[in-house]
Amino acid sequence: MRCRVQVLLLVLVGMGFCRAALAQNAGDTIVSVGGAWIDFAYSSSSNFQSASAIGDVVSPGTNAQIHNAVTGEFQFTHFLSGHAAVELIMGWPPTLNMYAQGSVAPLGAGGPQLPLGNFQPLASASAWAPMVLFKYYFSGAQARLRPFIGFGANYTWYSNIGLNSAFEQVAQQFAGAGGSVQSSVSPSWNPVAEAGFSYRLADRWFATATLLYMPTRTNVTITSVEVNGVATLTSKTRLVANPIIAYLGVGYRF
Repeated sequence: MRCRVQVLLLVLVGMGFCRAALAQNAGDTIVSVGGAWIDFAYSSSSNFQSASAIGDVVSPGTNAQIHNAVTGEFQFTHFLSGHAAVELIMGWPPTLNMYAQGSVAPLGAGGPQLPLGNFQPLASASAWAPMVLFKYYFSGAQARLRPFIGFGANYTWYSNIGLNSAFEQVAQQFAGAGGSVQSSVSPSWNPVAEAGFSYRLADRWFATATLLYMPTRTNVTITSVEVNGVATLTSKTRLVANPIIAYLGVGYRF
């Protein structure tokens, strides 16, 4: 009889370990890799503004948008409990292209008109956008399908900023011989909201699908600079990106 009780206890303990092995518990870390579709359908910008020796000029009817992009993404999720987790999201920096419309009149209505539609894309840049989120998982820790929501913050900065070559040649005329054309995209802190679900494929393997919303504001500035360092013409616009990011990946629990 005593032997049977001991065997039964061992079976129950073993079942407990098996159930725990399938769960997402405090201390677990899931590393996920996959692809992300970045939708900029709601991007827009202010009218282009130019500043030179003659003063500040606004070009009405000008606008710019960011086109959609695809990139690879990594997610590192660490569980603080069976329901709460913190997450770090990092992606391979996608190249974002800015397309513009309307005509810029940098020297006012009586000066030269630059149809932006002739310079496509007007500018491009690589975007670095790591995110940190706090997540809450619904359902039990051992459930196969677990919806979640998350909120956090992002810091975005840009590298490899480039201008359309034809547009740069026009801007170079304002810089003169030996001058240069400089372009910049300002970094920004942005809030992030996330919703999705995790689906257990096997003991330690999970599929993850998420939608993220990241309202983003940045300033795009193009400056013609003379050889002596004096800026002769500066054109800028404030870009509202507001991307929606759809991610699908596969993760492993450590």
